[in-house]
Amino acid sequence: LLNEDHGYLENLNYWNLECAFAGAVLGELCLQRRIDLDARELMLTDITPTGDEILDAALERIAASEEVHSAQYWTERLTFAADERVEQVLNRLTVRGILAYHSGGFWTMQPLEETQPDGTTATVYGRQEVRDRVMRWIYNKRIPDARDILLIGLLDACEAFRFMMQPEELDAAGERIAFIGNLEMVCRVIKEAVRESYVSLQASRRRVASRPIPAIALRDLLNRNLLQRNIARYFADLYGKYGPVVTLKAPTIKQRTVLLMGTEMNTWINRNARLFFRSKDYIKEFESVYGANRTIPGMDGAEHYRIRKLMRAGYSRETMENQFEDAYATCRDSFATWKVGEPIPATNACLDHISRLVSVLLVSVDTREYVHDLLDYQHRSLATHIQRALPKFMLSTPSMRRKREQVMRLVNAIRDAHTPAQRAGKPMDLIDHFLAAHKGDQELLPETDLIFMFAAPLIASIYVGNALAFTICCLASNPGQLARVQAEADSILGDGKVPEPEDLSLDAIGVTHRAIMEAQRLYPIIPLQLRHVMNECMVEGFTLPMNTRVVFGISAPHYDDSVFPDPAAFDPDRFAPPRDEHRQPGAYMPWGLGTHACLGQRLVECMLTLNVLMLAHHFDLETPPGSERMKINPVPTNAPHKSIHFKITRRRHAF
Repeated sequence: LLNEDHGYLENLNYWNLECAFAGAVLGELCLQRRIDLDARELMLTDITPTGDEILDAALERIAASEEVHSAQYWTERLTFAADERVEQVLNRLTVRGILAYHSGGFWTMQPLEETQPDGTTATVYGRQEVRDRVMRWIYNKRIPDARDILLIGLLDACEAFRFMMQPEELDAAGERIAFIGNLEMVCRVIKEAVRESYVSLQASRRRVASRPIPAIALRDLLNRNLLQRNIARYFADLYGKYGPVVTLKAPTIKQRTVLLMGTEMNTWINRNARLFFRSKDYIKEFESVYGANRTIPGMDGAEHYRIRKLMRAGYSRETMENQFEDAYATCRDSFATWKVGEPIPATNACLDHISRLVSVLLVSVDTREYVHDLLDYQHRSLATHIQRALPKFMLSTPSMRRKREQVMRLVNAIRDAHTPAQRAGKPMDLIDHFLAAHKGDQELLPETDLIFMFAAPLIASIYVGNALAFTICCLASNPGQLARVQAEADSILGDGKVPEPEDLSLDAIGVTHRAIMEAQRLYPIIPLQLRHVMNECMVEGFTLPMNTRVVFGISAPHYDDSVFPDPAAFDPDRFAPPRDEHRQPGAYMPWGLGTHACLGQRLVECMLTLNVLMLAHHFDLETPPGSERMKINPVPTNAPHKSIHFKITRRRHAF
């Protein structure tokens, strides 16, 4: 059922898939002679564990029942855990090398090398072998073995053959498929469950399990951490008080809004977001500012997966590694202008620096003439259409109209710099990848959406710049940790060495890497994600109706002291063995989660690492008076407040 065009299972009715999975469990228990069944009863024949955790969990549940029930009863009962079990099986297939897992919750078939009779090797895919086997049984008159009968019957029961065959083929083969499927009693039972139970059971689940969602009290709007604009810490407070699901109510919130938070919610969202939530609603107005209809953050489903696959190379670490010498030279020239002894505004200095670096690496155009107008316009459009912190007319003031004109000039400059002749002999940057994707599929990525794509790298520079600013501030206020990073930086950059990409291996930069991770835990640039419910779902016993606005409070575990002890402390060693606090499921989510997790994570990590190493090698840093306690500006993204500065006290090594 895996469809590699969108990286997940075919879009079956989910109840059909749950029933088919429950049927697969019952069928395997039959084949292993643990149960027997007929049209009326399912009987336990052997309680000896099979050694398979999924089968044994079902066997234990059947054995615990004091009454004998029908196979359809057990099919319905076993569907309650089917979504978790499906995820478990996908992970199992990944470990076995049949599937390959990709960030954001996508899977593809893993190619396998198989030796042929003539001694040569050929690339094969397990799914194709299974499909070929199924089709052979359908198109000949022999009777399959028991397991293939079960497989064909389950595919028929959950109506999956429509994804494997053309309609005319399915019409011609329908009688044969039904004949094979009916050879196994369990397949007939699954068909009955699919046909009879969907509406009544789903409604029953909601009636029995659903309960009122708690709402935050008015006093929670006066929470100290909220007033200090530390969103992650505020979410942790709400989680400790209300649990993982709470309704947000405030005078400024007009639409029903539910907050999901905690490690269990992060894990559930990673597994299920694609089925129940849509991102388009919250970002469509922001897209329209740039004349776009579809963007990577605004896409869902198969379209989103396809565009991520096309853009993966452009957002990869290799994009920076291919231009590493230019990246180093740009950082060196930029840092050389930072003055010793003067307070440096953390946010503005880092935004200017990172936008310059992004200009070189990703768009191959000097944006210094445009960058401040571009960043101002981006800040205003994000604050207006994403955070809804400003009224819409604030994007139409004379000043903003002039800045938009500058944005369009920059877009045209980027386009003019990426003709075939201009790019001949140069490594591909992100814009080259966008243009190649447009040329290859103009329906998926039309020209009208390229304007946003051209501006996207510099929008991303806001996030990267803020992440760098927080990291510098954390190190400047923790001299002991700064000294450890400096020792590591000196070993890589000492004696005027120009680093190579391979010098930034995790073994060589472990201290620096952990310091960056800890800064992102304390001050996540993306503390939340916004979505809308597209399919009614139940979470932790609460029903989320269609069109409910949902806030994923993904950063709440960052300040949960049961996950990260002493969460307010800057302690990079929490990420090192044996502590490894971040490895708890759902604990550490600075890059977002689900299908919309940051596509450029490894690229950003490489950029931050190089910058922190260079700063630590060349400068001694401290926190000047007035900046000892971090103040946060949460709009449009988390950033150090404009009052927060750091100071270079000494130049340790010349550039």
